Amino acid sequence: MAMGNPNWKPGQSGNPLGSASPGALKEKKVLATLERAIAQDNGERIRKGIEVILDLFAKGERWAVEFVADRVDGKPIQQLSASDADGKPLAIAIVNYSDTVQLQSEDVPNPGPEGSRLRH
Repeated sequence: MAMGNPNWKPGQSGNPLGSASPGALKEKKVLATLERAIAQDNGERIRKGIEVILDLFAKGERWAVEFVADRVDGKPIQQLSASDADGKPLAIAIVNYSDTVQLQSEDVPNPGPEGSRLRH
């Protein structure tokens, strides 16, 4: 008896896009749970939960303030800086290997008065 789907050709994957990441699976489960909760009581439980969060926000509860601010304004962009052992800033170049453009070391901005100390 043959195994598998009879519509697949030899060497054809049953999952051509690959498996979903654990984060994507968790997100789907959370969304499915929320959809069930909304369907059960026309979203009343969700509204009550949001009211609790907004009440805590109004009282200044730190996590509630951060939660609401992140959803209203979006999370702030994280600023990163890199420096060497002497505390001098490092020049960072983003390289896209799919392009055929070649960047010469003199084209990279000078990170400080001592000149470029690019390391490969």
